[in-house]
Amino acid sequence: VARDRLLALAYVLREKINVAARQSPVLALMVDESTDVADQGSMVLYLRLFMDGIFKTVFWGIVRSHDTTADGLLNTILDFFQSNNVPTKLLVSLATDGASVMLGQHGGVGVKLRETVNVFLLIVHCVAHREALAASAAAVGNVICDYFEAALHNILNYHSYSTQRKEHLYNLQERLQVPTLRMVRMVATRWLSRGAATARIFTIIDALIQEFKEDAEGNRSNTTAAAL
Repeated sequence: VARDRLLALAYVLREKINVAARQSPVLALMVDESTDVADQGSMVLYLRLFMDGIFKTVFWGIVRSHDTTADGLLNTILDFFQSNNVPTKLLVSLATDGASVMLGQHGGVGVKLRETVNVFLLIVHCVAHREALAASAAAVGNVICDYFEAALHNILNYHSYSTQRKEHLYNLQERLQVPTLRMVRMVATRWLSRGAATARIFTIIDALIQEFKEDAEGNRSNTTAAAL
């Protein structure tokens, strides 16, 4: 029953988007490839369209991509437009990551979509993705960045698999009257997670310093706590 309700809600919301997309003067499409826990490939689609009197970016759908070649992904996109009765002639821009299958100059999805839909299609390499790549490249060989990255991983890993350490940290947060917040997990493929993890560490830094101090003094063999 719950699944049926969710599917009904999804249909209503998507149809509202589809109606707005058909009436929008132009459309921009944002695409990202993903793999689920079953190792099945999917495409996440967002639309930039004129809706409710303003231009909005909205989630449009997730569609299974059985064929991950450029032709296969192109057909998946075109089929999704057709199944939702949204005309591809309105499409003026495509934004995606820098994968060669998407942005290849000769056989990428962007080029094929331009040839198929609109010869003036604007193809954009995702700004957030390019910024992350630039920052990653700039940090290579930087001693301070390497030290910070190692310290960040050590602090997060220190609490990852120990309920006792998590409980100790929680008790210290209460005793020192700092926000009782858990550590934020950092995921390499989620660029914002590094910033969130760093911000969380500095929010509870007093409790962390006291934790490492007490752990090092209480257990001389705990070299990790002593180093931190």
